[in-house]
Amino acid sequence: ETSDEDGKWSTEVNQNKSTDDNGVSIETVKSEAKTSRQTQHDILVNGISEITNEMLGDYNINDILTMVLETIYRGMGFNRVLFALHDPREHKVLAKFGFGKNINDIIPDFRYKINESDDVFVSSIKKGKEYIILDVNSEEYKDRVPKWVRNLTMPTTLVLYPLVVNKRCLGIIYADNDNSNIKISMEALGFFKTLRNQASLAIQQKNK
Repeated sequence: ETSDEDGKWSTEVNQNKSTDDNGVSIETVKSEAKTSRQTQHDILVNGISEITNEMLGDYNINDILTMVLETIYRGMGFNRVLFALHDPREHKVLAKFGFGKNINDIIPDFRYKINESDDVFVSSIKKGKEYIILDVNSEEYKDRVPKWVRNLTMPTTLVLYPLVVNKRCLGIIYADNDNSNIKISMEALGFFKTLRNQASLAIQQKNK
């Protein structure tokens, strides 16, 4: 979901010199928000560059996955980001590590079975499909976001990106927000996809 506010800000800052009820300059608030977005952009760009450089050497896959998750978490403002591994023999998906709000409490319970369900978590693994769900209660997704994740993380927004290597889905990168006011830009989602692709490539190169 993109915001059209960016294009308006430069005009609004010049025209609006008022303050809010607490005496804070509207100009200052908008400037800080814009700076925050630029900082997140820089985190994403720098993170991708660091991962690329790391992959030129003798790297560890877990280190790359950790760098990918941390970059997404710090650069996109999600409440949580985690990696869950697909175990095809047991037909299960189990969270392994991540970053964010209550993550150590969430990881042990973030697990599900691969069955005949049509929910987005099963579909992401079985079909290697990406999901960007801006409203988990929308008509399209209200019956496809399962109760276990609703109870566990109470997301308003969630993103699922599968890690596919040689046509096999090895797991998913999951990210969420529990604040409906947080917006995700198309540019940020592009960075997310690039980071996911780096993780898949890191695994593929090690398995040659």
